[in-house]
This record gives sequence, C-alpha cells and structure tokens, in this order.
Amino acid sequence: MDAWYRTHWTFRWERGSFDAVGTVDGRLKGVYTGGSWGFADNFQLDREKGSDGGRTQYTITVNLKGVTDLERHRTDLLTKQ
Repeated sequence: MDAWYRTHWTFRWERGSFDAVGTVDGRLKGVYTGGSWGFADNFQLDREKGSDGGRTQYTITVNLKGVTDLERHRTDLLTKQ
C-alpha cells in the first residue's frame, strides 16, 4: 500500500466551530466543537446522543451560504508518529 489517509472537514457558522458530519437535503450538518454553552443555547442547536450513546452533542444543519472557513484536514495514516 502506497497511501492511506483519514480525512475530515471543519467549518464555522455564526462564529461557532463545527466538525462536518454529512449532508441532509443539500445542507451541511455539523457537530458543535466550541466551548460556549451560551452559543448552543442562543442558536438553539439540536441536542443528540453522541456516537458513544451516552454523551450529548449539539448539532446544526445549515445552508452552505452561511458557512465560512470550510477546511479539509487530512492525516497520513502510514506515517509513523
């Protein structure tokens, strides 16, 4: 194997930071990664169970027009750390 990468995307919406987790009806869905509980409350983010089944995460589904700083992060999994 010559290459093996893990890729994930991040973005900002209304100055809050999010990890992109997919699309819903042509809109971008993200999990809030910022540290402000006030932000989650003020923008009425959706509360969902995390992938571990226990932790609550805050999500939003937004049109691409409001998204800024969309960035791809790529990790080389073959590089020794």
